[in-house]
Amino acid sequence: MPPSTSLILSNVWLFGSMACILWSILEVLCITVTINTFCLIAIDRYMAVTRPLHYPVIVTINRSRLSIILVWFLASAISFFPIALGWWKSDLPAAQTCYDDDECCDLMANEMYIIVSSIFAFFLPLGIMLFVYHRILKEANHQVAKISRMTIRAIQANSVMAVKEKNRFHMKGQRGFWMLSIALGAFILCW
Repeated sequence: MPPSTSLILSNVWLFGSMACILWSILEVLCITVTINTFCLIAIDRYMAVTRPLHYPVIVTINRSRLSIILVWFLASAISFFPIALGWWKSDLPAAQTCYDDDECCDLMANEMYIIVSSIFAFFLPLGIMLFVYHRILKEANHQVAKISRMTIRAIQANSVMAVKEKNRFHMKGQRGFWMLSIALGAFILCW
């Protein structure tokens, strides 16, 4: 963050054009890895919740390693190669002026790079996370309802207690829904 901080505070890039390219690569790489790691975590949680008995067989150490390697490869494909090879550069006059100025380090990318990198670095992982967390919530609500029915049957003799127990399980399900909704909302707004 210190290079970005100096750029924000002084409004001038102090480290030269090569450092700007390396910084841009690292910035896009880290952001892409972070978002795709969140996506992997969502998929992992989905497997743990929807297939708890099969989870140890599905999610092995080798598959986890392969997933991590895939995340870093995808992030490298989006950041390192296009930026290092100049595929991201725009033809706009303002962009050309920035590229020629050693004190300018704005990532002024062309439309194709913006579209492709946005799809693979944000929208695709976001879509997967929304789908997966929707399925997790659906499964969690199903499990809460199942437990609630079993608990109510077990204490059917005391009808007041059964109603209280049902309300308690309903509130837990609602709390989980709102916590997950807030977390996903914050993720969408921040990225």
